[in-house]
Amino acid sequence: AFILLPVIIIINCKNKTKPGEAACVIYTSGSTGEPKGIVMSHRNIVNLVYSFIRSYNPGPGDKILPLNSIASASFVGEILPILMAGGGIVLAEKEYFLEIRKLTELITTYGVTILSTVPSMIARINAQPWNPGRLRLLLSGGEALTAGDIDHLTETVTIVNGYGLTESTICSTYIILNEPASPGSAPQKNPVISVGRPIINTQVYILDRHM
Repeated sequence: AFILLPVIIIINCKNKTKPGEAACVIYTSGSTGEPKGIVMSHRNIVNLVYSFIRSYNPGPGDKILPLNSIASASFVGEILPILMAGGGIVLAEKEYFLEIRKLTELITTYGVTILSTVPSMIARINAQPWNPGRLRLLLSGGEALTAGDIDHLTETVTIVNGYGLTESTICSTYIILNEPASPGSAPQKNPVISVGRPIINTQVYILDRHM
C-alpha cells in the first residue's frame, strides 16, 4: 500500500469553462450489462464535492481508503472531495481486499480515518475483534445495508449509508446512522437501513408506475 498526497499546480491562464459543460465521462454497465458512457458536468461534480465536504468535514488530517476500482464512479466521488480538502488517499494492493486481517492492519498502520466500501465488506470488518485506530467515518454504498452489518462498528465509528447512480452524479442520498436523531423523528426499526435524504442542492422524487 502507498499514500497518494495532493499536488497543486497553479497555471496563470483564463478559465473559460462553463458549469454545464462536460467534466468527464464515466462508463457503467448499469442493469443492462452493456457499458455506456455517462457525461458529468462541472456543475454536478462541484456540487457533489461541496456536499461531501459539508456533510463529512474532511480536512488535511484525513486519509481515505477506497475499497473499489480506481475506474469506478464512487472512486471519483471520494477522491476529489478528499484532495480538495487537503487530505490524502491510501491505495491498497488487491491482496488487501481479499484478506480481512491484512486490511484491518493496513487501516491502523497507515492511520486511515475514512473507509469507503460495500456492505458485504463492512460486515466482515464488523465481525473482526480489532482496534479501528484513527478510523472515524465509514461510507457504505452499492448494496443494501442492514443493522447486523454495523452493530459493533457504530460504537466507535460514524457510519454513513449512501445511494446513487452514475447517471445522477454518483451519490443522490445519504443518512448518517449514529448521529443524534432530529427532534420528532422516529427511530428506524427496519433491519434494512434507509438510504436517507437528498444531498445538498438536490431533490428526490418518489414516482409510481404512472411517473
